[in-house]
Amino acid sequence: MSPTADLSRLHVVLPVRSVSGGKARLGGALDAEERESLVLGMLRHVLETLRAWRAAVPIHVVSLDGSLAADAAAQGARVIRQAAGGGLNAAIAEGRAAALSEGATALLVLPADLPAITVLSLERLLDAADAALAAGAGRPLVVLAPADARRGTNAMLVSP
Repeated sequence: MSPTADLSRLHVVLPVRSVSGGKARLGGALDAEERESLVLGMLRHVLETLRAWRAAVPIHVVSLDGSLAADAAAQGARVIRQAAGGGLNAAIAEGRAAALSEGATALLVLPADLPAITVLSLERLLDAADAALAAGAGRPLVVLAPADARRGTNAMLVSP
């Protein structure tokens, strides 16, 4: 018998590559300090939006970069120092393990650089998950929010 979907204890995982190395493709337009400010500003915005949403607590920020730990913790996030050598998938796996150890029944994975994220967009994602849960009679579910260019994923909600 497969596990059933349950959205009652939704946790969020935000993998963050690094503050200093983030947004390197903008190197021609922004210097290193400006890119760091941009990365931290977007992380703060995502965390503020998640706190205002209140449907998912706790929020796990996973990163190799210890310099963002104090800032993320001040925003109410639980910071997980990623094991060295891990990439995006490893960060998500570490966040998932932490969430499961705390009783999560569903997981929302978001990149930390979503400048246009709103409480309404998160509500719509949760509405889609509720609809999938109802239509699937409790079977496991995955809800994806594609990036505008349709070449990436801006959100992934899974349960179990």
